[in-house]
Amino acid sequence: MSLKYRIFRALAQISIERPYLVLLCALVLSIASVFYTRARLEFRTGQEDLITPNSRASRDYLDYTREFPDLDGLVIVVRAAPDPARAERFADTLAARLGADRANVKTVFYKIDAGAFADRAMLYMTAADLDALAQKLRAAFPMLGGYGADPSLAGFFAMVNAGIERQIRAQMPPGMQAELAHRTRAGAARMRPRAPAPAQDSSFAAAAAPPPGPEALDVGAIDTVLNGMLADTDNAKYISPWQSMMQAGAPDSAQGHGYLVSDNGKYLLLQVAPGDGVKDGPDPVEAIESDLNDVRAKFPGVMAGMTGGPALAHAEETTTAHDIALASMIAIGSNVFLLVVPFTAVVEPLFAVLALLAGVAWSFGFTTLAIGHLNLLSAVFTSVLAGIGINFPIHLMARYDEARRQGASSAQAIELAVVNTGTGVFASACIMALAFLTPVFTDFRGIAELGIVSAAGLFLCLISALLVFPALVVLRDRYRPARTRPQLAPAARSSILEAAFRRPALIVATAVAVTIGALLLTGRVRFDQNLLKLQAEETEAVKYENLLLKDSGRSSWFAVSLAPSLEGGEARAAAFRKLPEVSDVETISTYIPDDQAAKLKTLHGLSAMLAPIEMAPLNHPGDPARLARELQQLAGRLSMVAPADASGAAARTAALAQTALDRLKGDPKAFAGYEASTNADLRARLGELKRDLNPPAVTAANLPKVVRDRFIGRSGRFLVQIYPRGDVWEDAALSRFIGALKTVDGDVTGPPVQTYNIATVMRRGYEHAAMLALFAVFVFVFADFRNLRDTALATVPLLFGGAWMLEAMGYMGWEFNLANLFAVPILIGTGVDNGVNMLYRWREERDKSALILTKAVGKSVTICSLTTIAGFAALITAEHRGISSLGWVLSLGVTLILAATLVVLPAMFELVGRRIEGERIAPPGAPVPKHAPEEEPPAPPKTASGGLRR
Repeated sequence: MSLKYRIFRALAQISIERPYLVLLCALVLSIASVFYTRARLEFRTGQEDLITPNSRASRDYLDYTREFPDLDGLVIVVRAAPDPARAERFADTLAARLGADRANVKTVFYKIDAGAFADRAMLYMTAADLDALAQKLRAAFPMLGGYGADPSLAGFFAMVNAGIERQIRAQMPPGMQAELAHRTRAGAARMRPRAPAPAQDSSFAAAAAPPPGPEALDVGAIDTVLNGMLADTDNAKYISPWQSMMQAGAPDSAQGHGYLVSDNGKYLLLQVAPGDGVKDGPDPVEAIESDLNDVRAKFPGVMAGMTGGPALAHAEETTTAHDIALASMIAIGSNVFLLVVPFTAVVEPLFAVLALLAGVAWSFGFTTLAIGHLNLLSAVFTSVLAGIGINFPIHLMARYDEARRQGASSAQAIELAVVNTGTGVFASACIMALAFLTPVFTDFRGIAELGIVSAAGLFLCLISALLVFPALVVLRDRYRPARTRPQLAPAARSSILEAAFRRPALIVATAVAVTIGALLLTGRVRFDQNLLKLQAEETEAVKYENLLLKDSGRSSWFAVSLAPSLEGGEARAAAFRKLPEVSDVETISTYIPDDQAAKLKTLHGLSAMLAPIEMAPLNHPGDPARLARELQQLAGRLSMVAPADASGAAARTAALAQTALDRLKGDPKAFAGYEASTNADLRARLGELKRDLNPPAVTAANLPKVVRDRFIGRSGRFLVQIYPRGDVWEDAALSRFIGALKTVDGDVTGPPVQTYNIATVMRRGYEHAAMLALFAVFVFVFADFRNLRDTALATVPLLFGGAWMLEAMGYMGWEFNLANLFAVPILIGTGVDNGVNMLYRWREERDKSALILTKAVGKSVTICSLTTIAGFAALITAEHRGISSLGWVLSLGVTLILAATLVVLPAMFELVGRRIEGERIAPPGAPVPKHAPEEEPPAPPKTASGGLRR
């Protein structure tokens, strides 16, 4: 008797003789594992946790994150339309709230505040805006000088009246100017002047016919003063008349106000670096999301959402945890159903589930102890255990029930199940573990860790099946006599199956022909590396990332290049900008004004021009009588030219002047407050303007800290940000983008480069793991059976089922992705597992020509495959599209492998079995086939009384 069988017999004896001890130890270990897991196990969602940090690309990325630890943060997107001002208030409110949360937020970068640049704001104006400002100031110089000498409303309107008179006279023939003066005085004498009728004075009408052009008579500033005077008396908000005259020329837009905006200007962008959070408090991303929700409630109608690397990772973590928990519950529930119905019992299936739960609990404890965390891929190992781990007690249960129906005692049936069937189950567990462990030899840490925890979990579930399940059965059946369960027309069922396999050669030939004929469909199966397509489509992070891609033309992603100096960074930026795959490049020089020398020259010239202007003190109280005279003259002049003004501006201004005059007559002090306000306003603005016209040059050293920290690293290296053109989440576009960047800098890095590196490593890791798994499984099966014929038979379900799966995927247009590729090692293990269990029982049979499907193994393999399908089909319900696609591929693959197991493999057994039986009865002198003898597992030894030998 081999060592393997002695070990399994010892395990059976422990469960038979010490069931209470076995169950007590299992319970204590399970409880300890659960509490240890809850206290210590972490869940990591970072992409850097998926690959080993040994590659050049990984080292570059880690170097970048050390230089700029807060750069790859959250991006909060706020739609600017249809109310840009409200969107700006939303951004200001949210930024203030986030900035106050020091624990969960490190930095908020969303706006270049004018105050941060103090007197350097004019250097950021475009050359056209600066020229426009210079023209405004030169045109306003006489007004500013005159008002500075006489800073009263009466003095202001005196200058206005003199200017209007000069402009009107300049457009009239010299002979008409005296008559205009006479008409003006006559109109002023009447309190409510009206333009003379053209019939009474045709010569004046002719002279007034050509209205003054906009360059001659601009009433905009006059209207501002008059409206401000009238509004001030109604206790309304002060209206400054100097703003448009002295504005710095920045456009009235979010970008002009200093906000970060998307390329098309539709969205305001807030870049937020999450903090470390509070101990026992919410996750920083959750805290930021809570602040965002609170601000959204205060600004109904403003569309805003959060995306970026941390938001996508947090969304993936949340949906994955929910999906795995839901899938585990569905898998356990469906497995219970699939056990209760075929076995027409409740207690034994419950024992099988308890054994599985104990093994899963131990697996979590081992994972926590050996690795300490789960990543985005290894988190699905619970579904792997639920789908495969339940198979172990199912095989034992089927063999135990078969032995009991044949009259064996409980102890005999348990030993037969654990020893004879357990060895086959152990071999299939080793095969599955090998398939899972092969990625350990790749650089793909994510699947390597998944393989380790899944392989260890399978063995722990196997140990639980070999100990816990028999111990539970012993306690129930120790003193119960064997009872033969009635079977429904067994002869009829056997005859139907035997009739179906009466022509096994036809079945095998048909399967081979169909498989070969459909091989062309496998060429349609493609691989998609797009990680964004794997996440739950309805999560906010994914929706707003897609929104940026489709509506603004820019992703939240950007690649980076680190340069040792400012000059080196600018040289690289210039090279990157030439690439057609690049939409934009930013460096710290993006925030340094262009053409500073020319702008400084213009500003210094304006400064010299305005230097003589000084504000004289305002005498209080003012002179209401003088103000009334000036308003009366203004109303009269404008009323005279109103008929010739097609725009109606002169008439409106005249009406405003008359209204102000009427109010002044009722209250001589009506405009004293506004007069003081305009004086103080101009005094302050003139002082600021003189300061801003003498700015220091902007350099990288004197930029605001929030800007320097984003472009100058901790060691002094300079950052170059490169934004891609198009949707670089797509594999082809991302590959072109990175390939183009590497022609400029071989060490270019950043989130898109790192993601592409991870995806490439993952794909290669899967490919290498699949090849290694196939080789390792074949070697193991050959070492176990020591027979090429039996090794080939064991791989039949995998070969046919795997080919059918690829052909079906090609027909339905399915793709492999970075999530469902994990199905490959699982399907390799599952396919060979079915073949090995069937082969073990077939080798055990004395009559090799007996149809294997009529034995208990046919039932157990079918039920095991159905529970595996149910366990993996539970993943289909996941919101995470990658996990859902894994469920689809696994369910399809295991279904087709089961079809090959129940159709092709029994037919091959029939062909080989008939040949073996024919050779056994060959006539004397016939040649003896030269193949390795089969190792027959010994039957459980019995005493003279028929009981098991102790």
